[in-house]
Amino acid sequence: MRIMQLTKRIFLFALVNILVMVTITVVLGLLRVGRYFPAGGLAGLAVFCLVWGFAGAFVSLALSRLMAKWFMGVRTVPPENSDPALRQLVETVHELARRAGLPKLPEVGIYESEEVNGSPPAPQSPGHWWPFLPDSCNAWELAKSRAFWVMK
Repeated sequence: MRIMQLTKRIFLFALVNILVMVTITVVLGLLRVGRYFPAGGLAGLAVFCLVWGFAGAFVSLALSRLMAKWFMGVRTVPPENSDPALRQLVETVHELARRAGLPKLPEVGIYESEEVNGSPPAPQSPGHWWPFLPDSCNAWELAKSRAFWVMK
């Protein structure tokens, strides 16, 4: 990721958090909630909430991918898998990722579900992973999935 993109993301993240804090502080001020706090208490509470919100956002970001994989029961498929169908699946996903110009090859995972057989990640998302259903590990499903992603 280029430095300008990273700087823009950090700036927007901080700006949104500060705007939320200011909005809530103004609303609480208009509702005269500040009189229930000691002198300067509302401003102190706003700063505390800003720090708490930043910390919570970072913790949530750090745990979201792990939690999603854990709750869905996703088994990640290593690229050097001995099963030819799974290896072909990983190779196909990696080929599509290279064609799409993703900066990092995604992890491929399998989970048991009645849902759609695959969902590509956003190209810019860090630590991509690509879930598939076990039934989609046959050649026909791979061909259909590959055709779908190439068409999109």
